[in-house]
Amino acid sequence: MKLYDAVIIGGGIAGLASALQISNEGINDIIILEKEEYLGGNLNSCIDAGYGETFFNENMTGVEYAQRFIDEIERRKIEYRTKTTVIEVKNFDGYKETTLVNEEGITTIRSKSIVFTMGCKEKPRGSAHISANKCAGVFTAGMVQRFVNVQGVMPGREVVIFGSGDVALIVAKRLIIEGGNVVSIVEPMSLCRATQANIKGCIDYFNIPLSLKHTIVEIVGDDRVEAVVVAEVDDSLNVIKGTEKTIKCDTLILSVGLYPENEFLRQLGVELNKVTGGPIIDEVMQCSIPGVFASGSITHPYDHVDDITRESTISGRGVSKFLKGELNLEEYIEVHNKKGILYSLPNKVNVNNLYYDDLELRIRLKKPMPRCILKVYVDGEVILEEKRENLYSSELYSIFLPKKLIEDKREFKSIEISAEPYDYAFINYRR
Repeated sequence: MKLYDAVIIGGGIAGLASALQISNEGINDIIILEKEEYLGGNLNSCIDAGYGETFFNENMTGVEYAQRFIDEIERRKIEYRTKTTVIEVKNFDGYKETTLVNEEGITTIRSKSIVFTMGCKEKPRGSAHISANKCAGVFTAGMVQRFVNVQGVMPGREVVIFGSGDVALIVAKRLIIEGGNVVSIVEPMSLCRATQANIKGCIDYFNIPLSLKHTIVEIVGDDRVEAVVVAEVDDSLNVIKGTEKTIKCDTLILSVGLYPENEFLRQLGVELNKVTGGPIIDEVMQCSIPGVFASGSITHPYDHVDDITRESTISGRGVSKFLKGELNLEEYIEVHNKKGILYSLPNKVNVNNLYYDDLELRIRLKKPMPRCILKVYVDGEVILEEKRENLYSSELYSIFLPKKLIEDKREFKSIEISAEPYDYAFINYRR
């Protein structure tokens, strides 16, 4: 049975970046397993520009961005297998044992470490809670991206989109560019769930109608979608009777959220984050089991691909340190969320393993705040207070703690983060 230093499950940008960083650290006995026919993951269907501005200082399409990494994988002759589906992962005699199936049959390989980079899936139609109707013309946003950008096929001409996340807005923009008409974007929440950049570049620029605090209660049509019935909802997302109206369309696109592909993490017994559904991770993207790492959108939703790449290089460094016996696995400090914080990452920190001079805490808020103070506590004592303005719940933000500030309090047991609204302006660091 073949023994690898590292097995990477998932050949999207997170898997490619992790593999290249592991290789940069001098470890080359690695393999990437990808279920699709080609490496690159979801970026293979992203033909819009706007990628690479941070990582490469260039503006390129998602396809071009992925190809940069694929070319380097090929140049270094890093082993990979496409059209390969992993069917089981387990711990065995101190190693990680991965069973996979492809055209050659069923094979089992072992590794000293494993990196999960499978990303996330679209929530199915049932998550939209729309009355059942089996007529044609109902798609998920990811399906439409592939149809339009890869296969060159328009799913319809008069389109209603349910959900207002980033993928929904990007799909709306592409459909309009290709000659379609987005009749409306319907969102049950009181705010658009996309980043401000996508709101400006899609909804505002193309003047797309956005119906907030509305839901779809019925799909009308026999063989094909002919219309949808929408209605207002209250703060508890209950339909307000008497507010129903019919919107004619021939296509309904569902973009009701994503969930991480965490089945194999569950198999291994990895501790999962109750908010994100992804794994509990530390400062080098290691999970609760030593030698098990994760990066990319399997850990949490990202706003930018460059951020996935950057954090995947961190996981690559973590794998290298683990294999070389350089990771301290004992002295962890728990990170907890207080008022205003939906979730934060990493979930635990070992100061001895920090690669950079600062500890980056990534946070997402529960609700937008025009003005707020971000506070970081160590064992109940505030060590950092930072004023921020115009923070949105749809965006990911970072707080940087100087490594020295943490090392001075090496004996502490916990870090806590809060976001509180304020009516006055100050920035205060307590060292």
